[in-house]
Parts: sequence; structure tokens; C-alpha cells
Amino acid sequence: RLLPADSNDPFRYLGLFNVFSMRAQPQKSCAAAQEGLARLDGTEQLDLTAVFLDRPACAGQGEAGFAHALRLYEIMKNLEDHEGEMYAARGLAEMYRLNGQFEDGRALLERHLGVLYALGHRQGGALCLRTLGNLHRFQGDFDAAIECAWKAQRLWDEIGESANSMEELYIIAKIYREQGRLTEAHDLLEDLPAQFARAGDRKLQALALTDKGSVSAELGDYFKAIQYERQSIAIFESLEMGWQAGAGFGMLAVHYTSLGDYPTALDYYQQSLASARRFQDPEEVKRNLL
Repeated sequence: RLLPADSNDPFRYLGLFNVFSMRAQPQKSCAAAQEGLARLDGTEQLDLTAVFLDRPACAGQGEAGFAHALRLYEIMKNLEDHEGEMYAARGLAEMYRLNGQFEDGRALLERHLGVLYALGHRQGGALCLRTLGNLHRFQGDFDAAIECAWKAQRLWDEIGESANSMEELYIIAKIYREQGRLTEAHDLLEDLPAQFARAGDRKLQALALTDKGSVSAELGDYFKAIQYERQSIAIFESLEMGWQAGAGFGMLAVHYTSLGDYPTALDYYQQSLASARRFQDPEEVKRNLL
């Protein structure tokens, strides 16, 4: 009832977008964003246009997504919104990554990283390093990705951002695992679930437990892997994240198969399959992945 009645008023669609976002209805919220952009076409309301453009999931990952990211970046530059420009640069770099334009993404981020360092903007520098590390990681340059993560982790520590610092350690552990450096990954993951728990981030606690279990299995300790996966599933279930819990049942099936306990493995495979069938609805899957 508080929405503008005029169907040509872009603020009407901004309100609808916010309502549908709060209701976890991504398709409807994206449709509202697209309608809002259509009403703004040819206008000079750059601030409002930027709000609608800052919805990369609505544009997808193809040409439309890239065009949205590039337009948002250009608007932020024109508005001389330096914080917004740094944010938009990270989004544009992500689109470069998805397009396989690694050199363009790196050049953009390294240029902005230099500015952030010169300004002493440590939070911006850490965020930029995270995006740059992600780009290196997907290109297969794991050593460069790890270097970025360590630098970002030190910056987070300097400004007292312990939650982000832990996330960088988690990223490093995952890259170590991808490199086959299992002992180093295991050492980093040893305390991370408990640290996430103390910070109140139970989702990351559960995810770290899953990775800790996977690394334990790759090191040959299937009993520890099962223990960690059970803990992870219990947390996901308490958070009503059924999709992730179902994936955990699949991991338990793999571990029991490795132990040669095929009846138990079959039982967990069936539980995992039942969970997957429950989440065939794309909207349900999206809600569980948020």
C-alpha cells in the first residue's frame, strides 16, 4: 500500500524489489529490478540506476551480466563515488573471470589495489586482494592466490576484522587442498570450525567441518572424516539447510564405501538421494544456498 501507484515510477519497482528480496523470491525481485531499469532508460537518475544494476544475479553471467557490471562501474566513476567505484570494480573483475578475460580482470584490480594502498584503505585493499586471489585461483595460479589471501588476512588482522581474517585462512586451506598439500590444509582446518563457532558463524563452522572431514579422508582417516561430517550435518539441520545436509549424507556414503561398509553406505546414499529429490524445486535450492 505504500508503493507509488504510478506504474511508470521507478521507485515503485525499487519497493517491489525490496519486498520480494525479503520474501526470498529471487525471480520476482529480479523482474522488478528489470522493470525499474526499463523505466529509468534515458534518464539521468544515476544513483537509482546504480541500485538496480547492483543485482548481478538478475542479469546472469553472459553478455547481459557483463554489460550490467560495466555500466555500474562507469556510473560510479561518473558520480565520483570512490567507495562505490572500488565495489563495482570487484564486480566487473568477477565478470571478467567468468568470461575468461583474466588479464583484463587482473589489470583492473591491480590498478585499484595500487590506489587503495596509496590511500591507506586497508579494508578496501583486503577486499580487492580477495577478488584478485579468486581470479588467480580460477586461472590455476594457486601460489599467487595464496599470496593474495595471506596479504588480505594480515590486513584484516591489522584492522581487527577477525571474522574476515578467518575466512581468508579458510580460503587458503581450500587452495592447499586443491594443490594436494593435505597436511598444510589439515593444520589450518584444525581450529577453524571452533573459531567460526565462537564468532557465531555456524554456517561457516559446518562448511569448515565438511572440508576438514574431506581432508581427513584424503589422508586416510575415514573415522575422523565421518565424525566431522556428522557434526556438519547436525549443524546444517539445525539451521534448516536441508540441501547441504543432504549433500553431507552423500559424503558419509563415500566414507563408508571407502571403509568397505557397503550396507551403511547404501543407506546414506538413499538418504542423500531422497534429499536431492526434495530440493528439485529451483527456488528451494536457491533458498538453501543463500
